[in-house]
Amino acid sequence: MTSAVHAQTLNASELSRICRALAAFMPALVIGYSALVDPLINFDLAQGFQFGGVQVADTGKSRLVTKLIMPVFLGLALLAASLAKPVVPQGLRGVALPSVLLLVLACVSALWAKSPGDTLTLAAYQAVLYGSLLIFVAVANDPARVLRYVLLLFAVVVAANLVIVLLRPPGPDGHAGIYAHKNTLGAAGTCAMLFGVFGLYEGRLLSRAIAWFTAVGAAVLILASDSKTALALAVAAPLMAATIFWTSQLLALRPLLTTALILMLGVTGCIMLSLMIGFDTDDILLKTYGDTTFTGRTEIWAFMSSHIEKAPLLGNGFRGFWSLGAASPKHGSEIEFIRTIGSGHNGYLDMTLDLGLVGLGLLVLSLIAALSAAVKFQLRPISRSLLFLSVIIFALGRNMMESVILWSTFFDNLTFLLVGFLACFPERAVSTVQGTAARAPVYPVR
Repeated sequence: MTSAVHAQTLNASELSRICRALAAFMPALVIGYSALVDPLINFDLAQGFQFGGVQVADTGKSRLVTKLIMPVFLGLALLAASLAKPVVPQGLRGVALPSVLLLVLACVSALWAKSPGDTLTLAAYQAVLYGSLLIFVAVANDPARVLRYVLLLFAVVVAANLVIVLLRPPGPDGHAGIYAHKNTLGAAGTCAMLFGVFGLYEGRLLSRAIAWFTAVGAAVLILASDSKTALALAVAAPLMAATIFWTSQLLALRPLLTTALILMLGVTGCIMLSLMIGFDTDDILLKTYGDTTFTGRTEIWAFMSSHIEKAPLLGNGFRGFWSLGAASPKHGSEIEFIRTIGSGHNGYLDMTLDLGLVGLGLLVLSLIAALSAAVKFQLRPISRSLLFLSVIIFALGRNMMESVILWSTFFDNLTFLLVGFLACFPERAVSTVQGTAARAPVYPVR
């Protein structure tokens, strides 16, 4: 009898180990569907990207696959959680709470949305992706292994885009790779470069070789895309992350306080410099983008602001403004190109437009929680903390130019969510004198 119980315990332990290993792989698969699979399904070598993305009115080839894959992700996550006990550190609860409340609000907003079915569908997509990533990370309980798979994913993404860049001529604005727009390629390149650069500090020879290829190939893609936003963020995000780290160490300040201080001083410095030399924002935009409207974005934002005033508290319902087809208020704009767009190209304004000031407040709390988790440098190797912080800064910056965080279902939003979750798991710090990274210990199950 004792022998049978012992064998049963061993089998359960082995099953749990297998589940954790598979759960560590799944975040890369979830992100990979958006970054690689969906674009390739909808790609035509002669004409480029045709359709795709998670849209209610989408007519792309991947629409059926998307409808099938979403419940599969959630089902696998729930199955893994039933076979291996998820680990939920205290910090993970703090990061998840405001985001979960925002997603609940997004679902409830179907009650006042003009198209309740579309709003509920898109909110459900967002919630399924969020919940799947959260459960997989909690079951895996191994940030180092999760990150290795994500690095491998971005290596494949870089390789696929390099092939297309070589085979197809650039568009009028730059290369778009396997995506619909050059800015998406630039974002993919920036994400890949960050994982590649910081991946150089961990792993064995093969892992570092993959990191080298990813970093260099991603840099080529950023330049090929001619995305000025991606290039700026690819440089600024790791530079700002390193500045936050070293400043907090030198001044013995809390990293989150250091972040706020650097942002405040940076904004103040820019304003003073502008006043001193007479070189304002319009001049910068004119030099960078060739016009003073952020390629039409300021006109979009002015249009959005007028509609935010009509429903300031709870908004128009999640994704309930641009995604209404012929019924969308965008068709009332006097500016022609506004009537053709599918987002406001600013995640903060789009969240306010959809879920009002309540939604914006929950989004801000979610961002602060993710930043707070990422700047706990004492909990993990420094290179990993800098990766987490760089990805979050990149997402914050990109969200000012595109609607990303907790709004889209694309890889940049999913990557942001993933690093926010991973940053909550304590790991053993690594001595910089040794220069090698030991395998991160698994956080104990309690």
